[in-house]
Amino acid sequence: MKSQSTIYFIMGIVVIAVLAIFFAMQTDVLKPTTIPYSIMQREKFVRESVKDVITEGADMSLEYLSIHGGYFDPPLDRSVLFAGIVVPYWQRCGEKITVSKGTFKVRLEEGVKNYIINTLTNDVGERVEFDLSDVVVSANILDNKIVFTATIPTKIDGYLITEPYEITISSSLGRIIDFSNDLVNDNINERYFDWFTITGFYMSSSFLPMQGLIMECDECIYLSKEQVSTLMENIVDFVVTNTFWWRDIQPSPEGAMTFGIEDLGGRTYPDLQIRFFESDGFEIEVDRPVKICDDGDHEVDPGYSGLDFQQCLTIYEHYYSLYYPLVLRVDDKLSGHAFHFALLVGIDGLEPDEGECNLDLDPIEDDCVNLDCSAKITMENDLGEPVFGARVQFGDCPIGTTNSRGIVEGSVKCGIDMLYVNKEGYDPFRDAFDSDDLEDLELELVRKESETVLFNLQMINALDCAVTDVRDEKALVEINLDDSSATNVDAECFSLCLAGPDPDGCISKCLTTSLTLRYAPGTYVVKATASDAESGLLLGEFLKEHEFSVSSSLDAYIPKSETGFDATELVEMVEDNCGGVIK
Repeated sequence: MKSQSTIYFIMGIVVIAVLAIFFAMQTDVLKPTTIPYSIMQREKFVRESVKDVITEGADMSLEYLSIHGGYFDPPLDRSVLFAGIVVPYWQRCGEKITVSKGTFKVRLEEGVKNYIINTLTNDVGERVEFDLSDVVVSANILDNKIVFTATIPTKIDGYLITEPYEITISSSLGRIIDFSNDLVNDNINERYFDWFTITGFYMSSSFLPMQGLIMECDECIYLSKEQVSTLMENIVDFVVTNTFWWRDIQPSPEGAMTFGIEDLGGRTYPDLQIRFFESDGFEIEVDRPVKICDDGDHEVDPGYSGLDFQQCLTIYEHYYSLYYPLVLRVDDKLSGHAFHFALLVGIDGLEPDEGECNLDLDPIEDDCVNLDCSAKITMENDLGEPVFGARVQFGDCPIGTTNSRGIVEGSVKCGIDMLYVNKEGYDPFRDAFDSDDLEDLELELVRKESETVLFNLQMINALDCAVTDVRDEKALVEINLDDSSATNVDAECFSLCLAGPDPDGCISKCLTTSLTLRYAPGTYVVKATASDAESGLLLGEFLKEHEFSVSSSLDAYIPKSETGFDATELVEMVEDNCGGVIK
């Protein structure tokens, strides 16, 4: 009996132990939290503050890597200047120097990590500690966004809070990198721009001698170095301005040839805005003039009794070589940044240079390295708020961009020079300073009092909502923003000739269908009128109150005049049937 009681006792202990283990393994809902409620409340603020820092670092790193073609420090001996920016070559003749998506990912992660380490401090709250020696950042680059995940060991009053931090920024970087690599991979074999340029030479053969006959004795064809340079530069200009994406080579409506690239390995990117540019200070230097003369070999067989050919006949062929940088800019509409990279077009004897363009290309001289003086500048606006993202430059050398606390630090040239500060939405700052005054300088940036709105102009039939281009109506369009608020701001009025002959007071040869107006944020009565450019006859008008807050783009539909209806009735019809005169 005693042994049986012992067995029951032991089984009871086992059951209790099993139950204890079971409940211990349940979710946090079933076990008391080890973090006080007050700490959990503070954790929300800390997490948001840290995510703001990560977002700033991600945006700044993305912008810098994009404008420099995937580099934080582009190789100066393999780069070109465009708009003052060092842009790396991704292809030089037959040599490929691309940046893969994987490499871009690693550099982007490194940039965000460094920004976190240099920017994140313990002033986001009392008794908040960050272990910045153990920061890990990963980036997932997708077609329309980049997802960043950051592990930053964080304690509040000694309690370790939940990780990781995750933020997402909108960006077309994935698509842009795919396009850029596809272009170079395809262009290595196809050499599109080399052949477009060669075609440009043949199209210019009436000016640049290439193949032909010299019929007169002692005759010479001569072009100076300056003439040859100008003609070659014209060829490059033509290629840059007449190359289009996702279509074949074809004549333009005016009859001139245009160049086209149909696809890149079967892929197209119609969603991307891709443009071509020449490099800063682009010019072609020619080392000698073109001189082609009768060769002087005039001997004729005295026994020849055939047709009387010209005695002095020289057949000539003249081949040209040309190397020039072509800069590509791809706008990232989602992030607002631009991606740059360059191709070196190489033509040797009117054939693509299949080598690595081993030319004596002068590397970019960088006078903005190893500077001896330092600067720390703090930017605030007129409300006392820190200004994030302001670009700061001293003389010819950029210092950097302000962080979330409105601070920028960097090296500068010693001495007196101009300090430049630019930030969208603020008046530009320009003033002369001694480098000694930049060591701990505080500046106030003044917010702009006005914004801009882009009106896309169209005429609309209020009866059936049919829309026509204002150019088809040969319309002179005028828009006023009449101040109906208490701000007493004088809104600007613009009047442009959009088609047809140029009447007095009309800006000549304007073929645009849009108008840009400046305004101070507030509510305005928008008055739009369209009149015939030749006769001045009123074609349509509207009067509409609209609230303008931030920079925007709006569609303005001007109701066509209709017999039996006044302007107010037509506007009401457009509002009721067509969605409104301002959208």
